[in-house]
Amino acid sequence: MGSGEIIVADAADNLSAAIGSTIFAGLASIWICAAVIGGLVSLFFLVIWIIALVDCARRKPEEFPGDGENAKTIWLVILIATFFVTQMNGIAAIVYYFMVMKKCPKIKNNVNMH
Repeated sequence: MGSGEIIVADAADNLSAAIGSTIFAGLASIWICAAVIGGLVSLFFLVIWIIALVDCARRKPEEFPGDGENAKTIWLVILIATFFVTQMNGIAAIVYYFMVMKKCPKIKNNVNMH
């Protein structure tokens, strides 16, 4: 009578430990996947921000849409300031892309080298 109860109790403890470790492993893998995806999204936003910043710095003031004299300065300030706000740099860069880069493609100088 006494040894049979111990075996059942050990089996129940082993089963609950196995279930607990499986749940923990599943949650840990979900957390790791979320962290990796978040890191990749952050890296994407950083690359887009750098592209927008370089384009803004190299673009001539007359190549910006609208009639504002300070459009280039305003966009540079927006892009640089949003770098210090978490994840806002990518959003500002995407807005810059659609409002400036896509509306007014950069004027390329055709230089023929003979």
